[in-house]
Order: sequence, then structure tokens, then C-alpha cells
Amino acid sequence: MRTIQLNKGFIMIPENWSELTRSQMKFALGKLAQLFNNEITPFEFQLAVLCKITGYRLKTDSRLKRHAAWLFFLFRRNAYWKYRRKRIQEKKNITFNLIRLAEQIDFAFSLEGLKITPKYLFTQNPFPKLFKHRPEFSVGLTVNTNITAKQFSECLDLVIAYRTVGDKQAKFAYLDKLIATLYKTSEKKVAMLDPIAKFGILCWFTSIVSFFKDHPVFGILFSREGDNDEDKIRLGLTETILYLKKEGYTDTAEIPIDEFFTAQVKALKDSLSKAIAAGATVDKLAAQTGLSMSIINRLT
Repeated sequence: MRTIQLNKGFIMIPENWSELTRSQMKFALGKLAQLFNNEITPFEFQLAVLCKITGYRLKTDSRLKRHAAWLFFLFRRNAYWKYRRKRIQEKKNITFNLIRLAEQIDFAFSLEGLKITPKYLFTQNPFPKLFKHRPEFSVGLTVNTNITAKQFSECLDLVIAYRTVGDKQAKFAYLDKLIATLYKTSEKKVAMLDPIAKFGILCWFTSIVSFFKDHPVFGILFSREGDNDEDKIRLGLTETILYLKKEGYTDTAEIPIDEFFTAQVKALKDSLSKAIAAGATVDKLAAQTGLSMSIINRLT
């Protein structure tokens, strides 16, 4: 949480999704869905979330006008107008401060001009108790997960399909399949979930993908921006499976995704080292693998 000092006291601003309460998270996810559907502006999202976090309600002059007659008789004429001017100025000051504070709500996305770049940073599963199976992915000093390589691969394909398909019913079907795969349950049960919870799970899994893509080691397994498909993994699957079998794994699809990626990196390092030992040059390997020469040098 980030502390922002005010004239009187302070407020705490969340820096990632996991710092929100459950009520705040569901509210923010609902507003984010509205933002992605172009129903509200980025600032309206920020202001609404700020008001939810602080508990402050935006007031309008209508409330003051409804009580104008009562105020007029309660105070003398001059005192009434002085009081009203003071209240209007206070409202302007509060509104100005809210605008400045709302602009600091940046845990959900960043803005560059008109471009919205979502931020998916969850340190743990925000919806762990929906079904009997509870997929885990906690980020701390280390990663703790029971999401398997098979689940991750299938869900990644479903996310790509969800993003690219235009038909809404198809989108809903892909999303239900993704959740059913993660939670090891039926799509029929998933269909009964709150749409906000479904959207939240999609955001959470996207945060897992982002974690690996931005990881200093595992990130090399993903294509970079500008490639034909930036979400596809550089799998080298056969070598990885052979390596895992040598390490004693019998069912490679059921190992946790972080262990599988570790094995992939190890297999990639071994392949590059063997190629260089056989006389391959770094620039030739870079052309063949799509990896930069600096990464190849680092791996070998």
C-alpha cells in the first residue's frame, strides 16, 4: 500500500490487486469490465474506486437546494448566503482534491495519452474457494503453485482464443472452459458463476502469464513483441520431456508449471551449449532460435 499524506490525516492507496479487500476487488473488477467495454472513462474508473476505498460520496448542490428553505429560516439572510458560499467552496476544494488523488489510482492500468495498458498483478488467487479444487499461484520470495504445465498450456491457448474471437457467445464459452480447466470442474458449474468472478479469474490468469513473460529467466521462453504471436511459448517440448524423464518424472504434464519452465530453460541451455561445442556460432544460433545474442551468451 502507498501512503498519501493529506492536510488532515492520510489515505492508503493500493499498489496491486491483492491489497484490495474482497468487496473493493469485486467493485474494481466490475468497473474495469465497464472500462474495457467503453462504458466509462479511465478517470471515472479511478474516481469510483477512490470513493469506494475512502468511503467518500460525491455530493451535489441538489442536496443543499432541497434544504434551502429550512436553512434560510434557520439562519438570517446574510448568514445563510455566507454559509452556502462556504459549503460550495468546500465542495470545490474536495472535488479538486479527489481529482488529484484519483489520478494516483494506478494499480489496474497505466495511461499513455489515450492508450490504456492493463496491470495484472495478483500475489495470490483472488477467488480460491469457488470449487473443490483450488488452483494456487502465490508470488513472494518464491513461486508457490499447483497449476500444472498441462493446465497452463491449455488455459494459455484459451486466453488467446478469447482475445481473438469476435463472437460474444464464443468468448463466454472459452472463458468458461478456461475456468473449468483451472478449477478442474465442469463447464456447467462454471456457467453459474457471477460474471464478475469469471472476469476476475481471467485477469488473475493473465497476471500469471505476465509474470512468466516478464520473468528475467523464464521470459526467454516467450516470443517478444513484434513476433508473429507474442504469447506463444518457445517450447522445445521433446527435449524438455526427455530431460524430465531423466530426472525421474513419469507424468510430465502433471508437474507444476514453474518446475516445467525450469526444465525447459535447462534443456535450452544444454542444447545451446552442445551446438556451440559442435562449432555453431552465436549469430547463427540467434537466427535459428529467435533469441538475441546477449541471451545466448548469458545462457551458455
